[in-house]
Amino acid sequence: MKDFLQPGDLEKLQALRQFKGLPKSFWPEYVQWFKNSIPGVEEAWVILAHGNAGQWQIIAGTLMVKEAIPMQEMASAVQSLASVPPSPCSISAGGSLGALSLAIGDNEPLCALLISWGGSPANLESVLRFLIFTSDVPLAFKRFNEGEAERWKDTPSFDTLKVATKVFEQDQFLPSAMALCNELAKTFGSDMAFLGWHRNGYTRLVAASHLEKIETKMEAARLIEAAMDETFDQDDEITWPSIQDSIRITRDHEQYAATLAHPQLVSLPLRSHGKTIGVLMLQRSGVPYHRKELLSLRLIGDQVGSYLEQLDTTGRPFPHRLWKTTRQSLKGFLGPTHTGAKLLGLFISILLLAGFLIPVPYRVEAPFVVRASSQAFIPAPFSGYLESIEVATGSQVDEGQLLLKLDSTEWTWEAARAQADLDRYQSEALRAESEGEFAAMQVFLAQAEQASAILQLAQIRLESAEVRAPFAGIISEDGDLEEQLGAPVTQGDLLMKIARLEDLYLVLDIDESDISDVAIGRPGVASFASAVGETYPLEIRLLHPTAFPKESGNIFFAEADFTAQPEDWWRPGMTGLAKIEAGRRSFIWIMTHRAIDWLRLFFWI
Repeated sequence: MKDFLQPGDLEKLQALRQFKGLPKSFWPEYVQWFKNSIPGVEEAWVILAHGNAGQWQIIAGTLMVKEAIPMQEMASAVQSLASVPPSPCSISAGGSLGALSLAIGDNEPLCALLISWGGSPANLESVLRFLIFTSDVPLAFKRFNEGEAERWKDTPSFDTLKVATKVFEQDQFLPSAMALCNELAKTFGSDMAFLGWHRNGYTRLVAASHLEKIETKMEAARLIEAAMDETFDQDDEITWPSIQDSIRITRDHEQYAATLAHPQLVSLPLRSHGKTIGVLMLQRSGVPYHRKELLSLRLIGDQVGSYLEQLDTTGRPFPHRLWKTTRQSLKGFLGPTHTGAKLLGLFISILLLAGFLIPVPYRVEAPFVVRASSQAFIPAPFSGYLESIEVATGSQVDEGQLLLKLDSTEWTWEAARAQADLDRYQSEALRAESEGEFAAMQVFLAQAEQASAILQLAQIRLESAEVRAPFAGIISEDGDLEEQLGAPVTQGDLLMKIARLEDLYLVLDIDESDISDVAIGRPGVASFASAVGETYPLEIRLLHPTAFPKESGNIFFAEADFTAQPEDWWRPGMTGLAKIEAGRRSFIWIMTHRAIDWLRLFFWI
């Protein structure tokens, strides 16, 4: 912040206030002054709002190559200048461009100075505040050329700029405060100038002109601090002798003035961002402080207040800075502003608190498939060919109902041949007996028994060619036999499955991460994929102890019974989603426990 201006820079700025010529000649000189006089300023432009909001026209600049002008940065920098209430200066989002609102007259479009900053980003805001008192130069130029040069010839900004320059040359609080007091006393012809700083509910004297050390226990220091507290409490300027008909309380000023000869006192609040942080107090003998001097003092206070507060904060110990930041944050949160945002934040906080503290029912989700407890497998009774299929998958059948038929032609012939052989062998046995050929008779009787066995087997095959249902139920699988009519089958081949409808149960696939929350006897509900809106109660009856791998991870099988009357449309093989009661947990735990478990497993916590 040191050495902003070189000798002669202020005189050049003052000359611009009284520039004689047209605006098209004035503006280039004006922007060139910033590039030449302010270290860190690489380029400068003056832009003028026109037409719709957000549209700008560059009327002068030190760099006018269109491709090199940072238009997006300009839009970011001037955004807050047009806000309500307007800001005197702002910085672009990138931090490399600063904007300063310029005064060009009442009812005039918004005009702004933009500077491309090449110095430290941390100093840009201080530089912009330092340059605020150059913002009236265009208006002074305009007034001067309108024939009102006498009115603007002696502007208070010039004195203010000189005082602010001395203050900004220091980078610590006490040296900066002493420079302020010394320069105020010099500029305004005062015998003494004092700075009081408000801490812990009281205004303490921290600096005085021409004094390196202040004896705060002296009576004079006590009277000065009392007068400063009087100004701070009323948050207004106080002069002594007081103006006639003034409503301000001046008792402490009067007590301090009684110790001086022919005193003239003025004290005014020192503010930063609208908050009173201290008090400036000046004294001299004889000549009262006039309006122009009071205006200059106000401008100086507005200019240096934020900078002094920043120096005071950065110079304090870290615990103090932390406490101050926390207190200001809480003050902003508990204050009367931004009610909508605060209500929204309070509502969200209540929701989060409720999510952590209020338990809600937690259910483990698991897909299921319906199975039948009693199921019959219908195999091929003998090797042969399919002749007909009487039922299909999903068909309800009664006990003894015909399911399918196998071709029995071969066994019909076999039965006829066996019957003929049996009759022939029996006749031959009778003949041999009558002729006394007993040995031949025994042979024929043995052959007759063999023929009888073949006949019995053929009759059994003929009877089993018609496959019938062993009990009432539903065909759960038929192996697409309708497409295999006439095809050969081998004895023992599975042809159909029949399931009872009275003993249906569910088989659930429970993820291994949820198995600890599931136990035998736990209730739940099931919702079928074919009837999403309906739920049916269930109860866990069995947990398989072994995990089974799947693509998504290991699972455990669990069996559950329906605790309500089964519906007529339920069928084995139906699927859906079951939810098993697992106690009560907080809503936040329910939403985050899987991610937290994964992180704990990943980081081995």
